[in-house]
Order: sequence, then structure tokens, then C-alpha cells
Amino acid sequence: MAKPSFENVHRPYLLHLPGIGGTLVFDHWYVEALRNGGLDAYCEIYNWTCDDPFIHALQAYERNREQSKIVANMIATRRRQAPDAPIILSGQSGGTGISVFALEDLADGVMVDSVMLISPAVSPDYDLSRALRHVRGHMYVYSSFADVDFLGLGTLIFGTMDGVQTQAAGRIGFTRPAAGDEEQYKKLVSIPWRMEFLLHGDLAMHGGALAPPFARSEIAPRMLEEIRASRGAATMPVVQ
Repeated sequence: MAKPSFENVHRPYLLHLPGIGGTLVFDHWYVEALRNGGLDAYCEIYNWTCDDPFIHALQAYERNREQSKIVANMIATRRRQAPDAPIILSGQSGGTGISVFALEDLADGVMVDSVMLISPAVSPDYDLSRALRHVRGHMYVYSSFADVDFLGLGTLIFGTMDGVQTQAAGRIGFTRPAAGDEEQYKKLVSIPWRMEFLLHGDLAMHGGALAPPFARSEIAPRMLEEIRASRGAATMPVVQ
């Protein structure tokens, strides 16, 4: 995508990181649906797979840590350009791992305003404390117990983005480990799939929350709420 112009650098910024397949049409549909849901932001999709997708991308642990530093630099640069402009970080499947690692790589005091983790391919007891310290608002986690093929069997065999052979958090949710910072974990909002999501196109499968009707009606309003909160406006309670 094009570099931000002087005009849009002060708008809210959405950075979306796709799954291990790289940037797909579904990611573009997702971003467009967010716009249709009222998100007036400069939107960027970053393909962190280096055109080496799928299992190679999942297991390229050293390269992925390098990519997370690139993403962290993108966030830090945006924050320097417009200190008061809201920043929203979004990741799907493998992209959630890069999202978490990038937050950990940020310098002290550099913050994003909110994070959306869709079907996270990260181990459920991964300590999110360091990442959450760089989140001003909330980190939303969309999971589905029906995500058996990718985040059940798939990560049991091939591992998660953090290299653990286990069912991923995108299937069973995150659990705060014993060493996890209880105060930071208050920012974590778990949103497991429920039947009513079917009405908005989320079929409970892997990445179902990318479905345009769901992104427009469920995810975009949360982003708008976080933007209002970051600008000091009154905000509604977080919907569980």
C-alpha cells in the first residue's frame, strides 16, 4: 500500500497482519468491511510472510522475530509522526503472533490504542504481559472451539507461532499464566464464538471473524469505541 500522505497521517491508523497464507482477498474484504462499518482510518496490510507462506512462514521463527521488529518500527514511526492519532493493530491466525511479538519489541512508553487478535495461532498460556503493557485500551481475542483443523490438530502437529505443539488460543482462548501480570490482563477481552455470530457471517471456522458482515457489525464498532476512548470521549462499557 502507498505511504501515508500528510493529510492521512493524522487519521486513525489500522495495521492488519494476515495469516500464514500471506495477504489474501479475505484480508482486503475484511478491511473494506471495517470501512463500511464506519472506520475512517488509514489502513495498511503488511505481508510478513516474505512471500514464503504456509508451514514455512509458521516455522520461520528467527525470520518472524525479525519481521516483528519491522512491524514494531512501523508502529513507532507512525506514533512519532502523529503522537495523538489512534493506532489499531489487527492480526489473523499467524499474524497474531507477529502482532504480539511486535508489541513486545516496542520501546517503553510507545503504545497502540487497541488490538484485535482473530483466531490467534499462539499457545494459550503464552504470557501476554509484555505485549499488553503497550496497549492503551483493550486487546480483543476472537476464538472458536470449532477451529479444529487449523488451531486444534494443525498446531498440535506443526506448532504455534511461538513454537509450542498445542491447541492454540484461537481455539480455546488465552489463560493467564502464573507469572502473568494481573493488572495488564484486565485489558484482555475474550470473545469466544457463539451462535448469534452466524447471523453476521461468522461460521465458527478458522478466520470466520474476517467475514465482511461480521467485521462490519461486530469488529468495526469495537474499533470505533476504542478510538473514541483514546480521544478522551465518553465510551460505553466493553461488551463481553
